[in-house]
Amino acid sequence: MDEPFNSSDIEISPVQKRYANAGSKSITSMRDALFEDRISSKKRLHRLTDTRGAPATQYGRSLWLNRIKSYTTNNRIPVDPQTGPDHVTIIRFIDTAVKHIKGRGSEALVPLRISIKKGILSLFAALVFEYPKFNLSKHECARIDAVIDDLSDEGKLSRGRRREKFQWIGVSIVEKMCRCWLQAALDEGCLSWDIIIHKALTVVLQSALGCRGGEITLSKGYTAEYMRWSHMVMKLPPNENTIDDIQLTCLLKFEKKKKLDTNEDRDVPLKALRDPSLNVVCPIKLLLIQALRSGNILSIDDALTHASYRHDRMIQWLHPERPVIPQLNKCSAFIAWDLPAPTGQVNRTTQDLGLMAGILASLVSHDVRRGAFRDLANMRSSSDLPVGVATKEVARVIGHSSGSYLKGTTDKYVGDVEQDTYTARAEQMFASRKAPAIGNKYKKRRLTKGEITTYCKEKNVDPASKNARQRAGEAIHGQRKLDWMESEKNQDTTPSTTSRASVSTPSTASRSTTSSLSISSRSSATSPTPSLIVTPTDDEPLPTTDSSVNTALTSLIDPRLFLLDGNNAVIEDTAAQRLDSIIYNNIEDLGEDEQAMGLDIFLENVEQNSKTSILALPGRAFVEAFSKINIVRNIPLQGHIKSIHQHFPTHCPMGNSRDYPTLFVYKCGNCHDYSTQSKNNLEVHELVCKGEDRKDRQERPLICEYEGCGSAYASSKALQVHVDSAHCWEPRKCNIPGCTNDRVFRTRTDLSNHLSHYHHPIEPPMRCSFPGCTSTTLWDQMHKYKQHLKLRHNLAVLAAQKPYLPEDISLRKVSAAASFQPTACFIGGSPACKTIWKRPESLTRHLTKGIHALSLEEARKITRKRNHEEPDKEAESLVDGEDDGLENVHTL
Repeated sequence: MDEPFNSSDIEISPVQKRYANAGSKSITSMRDALFEDRISSKKRLHRLTDTRGAPATQYGRSLWLNRIKSYTTNNRIPVDPQTGPDHVTIIRFIDTAVKHIKGRGSEALVPLRISIKKGILSLFAALVFEYPKFNLSKHECARIDAVIDDLSDEGKLSRGRRREKFQWIGVSIVEKMCRCWLQAALDEGCLSWDIIIHKALTVVLQSALGCRGGEITLSKGYTAEYMRWSHMVMKLPPNENTIDDIQLTCLLKFEKKKKLDTNEDRDVPLKALRDPSLNVVCPIKLLLIQALRSGNILSIDDALTHASYRHDRMIQWLHPERPVIPQLNKCSAFIAWDLPAPTGQVNRTTQDLGLMAGILASLVSHDVRRGAFRDLANMRSSSDLPVGVATKEVARVIGHSSGSYLKGTTDKYVGDVEQDTYTARAEQMFASRKAPAIGNKYKKRRLTKGEITTYCKEKNVDPASKNARQRAGEAIHGQRKLDWMESEKNQDTTPSTTSRASVSTPSTASRSTTSSLSISSRSSATSPTPSLIVTPTDDEPLPTTDSSVNTALTSLIDPRLFLLDGNNAVIEDTAAQRLDSIIYNNIEDLGEDEQAMGLDIFLENVEQNSKTSILALPGRAFVEAFSKINIVRNIPLQGHIKSIHQHFPTHCPMGNSRDYPTLFVYKCGNCHDYSTQSKNNLEVHELVCKGEDRKDRQERPLICEYEGCGSAYASSKALQVHVDSAHCWEPRKCNIPGCTNDRVFRTRTDLSNHLSHYHHPIEPPMRCSFPGCTSTTLWDQMHKYKQHLKLRHNLAVLAAQKPYLPEDISLRKVSAAASFQPTACFIGGSPACKTIWKRPESLTRHLTKGIHALSLEEARKITRKRNHEEPDKEAESLVDGEDDGLENVHTL
């Protein structure tokens, strides 16, 4: 009989697992570092904190967790270490906390309901991490919601949103903001053109990319997540080598919720805007201007030449790791090029440009992103519509389900958009019915210390606190902006049909700048002067040159162009020849003064009113013009005119592509004749200026015949004074004995100012008359005595010094005038000398100006002596030039 079969008796060899050795390297390494890993993992467990999400999210959880912990501790409410606070404790906490949380903004008395609800959600997330068994039922959550609704009904929470309404700032509004911003800097001056260009670039770049402000700057809590120059990939297309052909790819590496993700960046393609009227919103041109001013490229020619030699045809940045949007220093003309800007700076920049354009709404940077979306949604149907976008049709063709399309899987397969959409948006200039109203630009007025102190006292705030005063100033300015918006909304306005190419700032500026490069340097806001023709003829193309001497207008202005009767005007032959020398680099044909003046020679012969012509230059000329301009409006510099070159490096940026700094020139808006580099001088002039309608403003038939002058005057006397001071003056040093000033005075005015300031003697010398002054010095010069009163006795202004100065000048004038007999100047040499002077100060002024240029002391001596029938020998010696201090004073 066969034995029964037992399958257990069968020997089965063990099966070799296919992945038996998987992970052997890491397992071996873990076994070798067993002791160190046990210590580090235990430390990790004990040090573990809630670091989920973005820094702002982490802050929100910690904020509410600290609040509820403090509440339970102070009220001695027991909390289970496993389950955490129950819903009753949370309800009581909410009812208490709402009373002590202030709403954001000066006018917000209670917090927003939506903010409290978001805070409670952050609290739940923090409690889940803090307590292992924390959980709330639906019933408990409903009760918490009911509490929040009750608080809202009682007025302890505000329903809705903080902003009155959203704004959509599309390209059309951005263009107006940037145009007004740049034009105001040209007309009214600025602290630093670096800052002006930087702020315009900030708004334009955000509009072109349609991104959030935190995606191009440094968000709060992050350290290195900001847009760098290495993310701006500029390329030249094959066989193209001009600025208008540049293509830009912006890499958005730090989008929201992707800041720490590797290779999750989005590419945005952009092209240079060829239309010159769109220069102010062309991100490529503004980027190049900032790169030139900051030294990120050496020159346009250098950058384009090196790019054309490369296989990838990419423009190389000298500082690729610098932030594209650097940090602005408060109350400074300098930019911290190596430090990234915080997100709040983009908000402030958007508000600054909006106020300059007269936008009657409170703007935030996100309005620019919102406007970009609206532009795209309302883009006209054309062949320029973006291609390469994932659609439902594309998903169906490649076999993706609706769920895959909605999850974004199809987007990942298709990739980034290949076509530039910003150009179509800029050319269309969509005007939304949601666009904010626009009025006259907002003029920010400096606050006085008294205004801030008064506000602090009204709000029961310590006026001695620096932080309190700063907050008070911000609150006052904020209220002024709101009041301005309301007044502008209620103000009648006149419709304007001005085109983009000729738009100016909303309120016509009365002060214009004079520079060696600005087209608008000689322009006036109201004078009907001709416009500059900037379009070359087809049959006579402008020559090109590789010389670095070319200015922003070299490729633009041809001396063969003529300007006549508002449309064209005739250029004199001599001016045309000199302009020809400038344009075609014939520098050897020009004198030293002409080389220094540059294009001002042309501007002196042809007045023009094209205030925005510099904004509408062709691409390269526009970039070069704004990369060089360096006109500064700096009040501290106005007090150091004589040593201004020593103070320039500490007050304004220099170097790279920038021109050497020059001070902004203020121009009177009433008479359009007076100009000065001092704002205080302009304010004094405007107090007495009678404007164009004054009686003595008559026709000026007399023209100066000196070559290249052409100045017009109403009388022969005025003409002769001009000739004596402008054309018959020989540069000279001061010849007064004992004068240590070696300066050569180029103009009569300079010498006259020197004589009146440094050679005003005190006769007889006197001691200081200030009560209690112990100085024994005998002061024989007025300027030294005034300096003593200023430094020793803190008498800085003339009104305070007047009681301690020698004999009252006004009384002396009255006494001299009473005994003065009308007389003519007996020195001679000028038609003005034949005038009969009826007042002694008039004769004295004549002797100190014109071709005589006597010192004030000697002029007064002659005036006093001349009142007798026979001049004494001393006066005759002065006339004959025997006095060493008056040698050659009337040499023609």
